[in-house]
Amino acid sequence: MYKINPFAYFYYHLYLLQLEEYDLGRFFKVIVQTKGIPASALRKKLVWTLKTILIASMVVAVLVGLACAFSPIFLLGLYISYIPIALVVVLFSKKVK
Repeated sequence: MYKINPFAYFYYHLYLLQLEEYDLGRFFKVIVQTKGIPASALRKKLVWTLKTILIASMVVAVLVGLACAFSPIFLLGLYISYIPIALVVVLFSKKVK
């Protein structure tokens, strides 16, 4: 039986976000084109910069928080991780006056 790794989706969505230089407009355009499904082989590897680590840890924290209330949400959240990733990027990019 073919198994789909939910962490591959999460890794792929972080990879696409970094590839599109954290621009959500370009990121969602690529997500729509690829339907969010990971490619079999990536051109490059994800570089774990401080920004990527912060985004990944915040997304995992959001998903774990949701999983405390609803257990299947964590795995579903990894498959559609581009939504919490976009939420965290919007929160990080908020300018304080």
